[in-house]
Amino acid sequence: MACVICIFIIGLDTQNQILFFFGALGAFNALFLGIYFAFLIKHRANANYFLAALLLAIGVKIVTSVFLYFDWGLSEIIVEIGFSANALIGPFFYLYVKCSIKDNTNTKAYWWVHIIPAVVSIPIIGLLYPLTFSYVNGPTLLSQYVVAFIYFQWFVYLALSAVLLKKSFGKVFQSKFKLNDEETWLVSLFLGIVVFWIGPIVTSRTTYMVGALSFSIIFYGLLILWIFKFRRTSGFFERHLKYASKKIDASEEQILTTKLYSLFKEGELFRNPNLKIADVADKLQIPPYLLSQFLNDNLGKSFAIFINEHRIEAAKKKLLSNNNFTLETIGYDCGFNSKSTFFSTFKKLTGLTPSNYREQHSTIE
Repeated sequence: MACVICIFIIGLDTQNQILFFFGALGAFNALFLGIYFAFLIKHRANANYFLAALLLAIGVKIVTSVFLYFDWGLSEIIVEIGFSANALIGPFFYLYVKCSIKDNTNTKAYWWVHIIPAVVSIPIIGLLYPLTFSYVNGPTLLSQYVVAFIYFQWFVYLALSAVLLKKSFGKVFQSKFKLNDEETWLVSLFLGIVVFWIGPIVTSRTTYMVGALSFSIIFYGLLILWIFKFRRTSGFFERHLKYASKKIDASEEQILTTKLYSLFKEGELFRNPNLKIADVADKLQIPPYLLSQFLNDNLGKSFAIFINEHRIEAAKKKLLSNNNFTLETIGYDCGFNSKSTFFSTFKKLTGLTPSNYREQHSTIE
């Protein structure tokens, strides 16, 4: 097989050799990562398996796209497998998103409702209409209808996924809120899938693989970024997958809220300019990931915003209580490590500069 592929590659011109190389690289990346997330990563959960299945489906799709691009006489069975993989990408992505951001108990129970139709429909069409997936003389009319239906199905599942991610998309356009790590990954992956979906729709056969290649480049780049970003942690994907199904219940939320606000109001931790989320988590005697999850999911704000809100509230009191304090002194006393940071944060949260706030409220009083 390897010799046949080598002979095939040698027979291509330079441009097509490059195209084949990047297509094969994308397929290898997807297949390898699919196997990795399914069998090699620790703390496997339902979301773990859906991500693995998604990557494997993408890998198979890219492989068949590459070979079909160069040889329309490809075996009908291989083309049929490619169609089946294509039909599974939308459902697996939706299930991965749902399993990542919601309680996955129900997802585990009804996942087959989304998968079985995609698995059985393509082989049934192939049995009833044997020439459907024969591309020897170009795409058949029925195969074009099947392709159109698959991409419509993708659109439906992308729309359903977008609904699940609407809170995350809202944060993208609001400077007050910040995406947490999981949300950033899911939004990025969503955009990659959209590129993969759009590519074959808006391009002709001459650029048939643009969707697959674009997704390969985007996904590979994102993965490298995440690996470097989280290289000093126990692993973003393992941590995320391990705790994705552990949502903070109402009673635990109330306890955490009381302890956290008490810690900041009475202990005034915010006065420490080098305060880190691990320091606060240590005081609360909970893991840092749980505090981060609580702030983002329950309070709707990042750790930085939460700290700065307390710093600004303390600064507002000092601005009105003693005019002998300089603005710079107040900023440092409230935990800001520079005058510029204090001024910009104050204006961002109040709409006024510290001096304008002091003048306006002193006049009122």
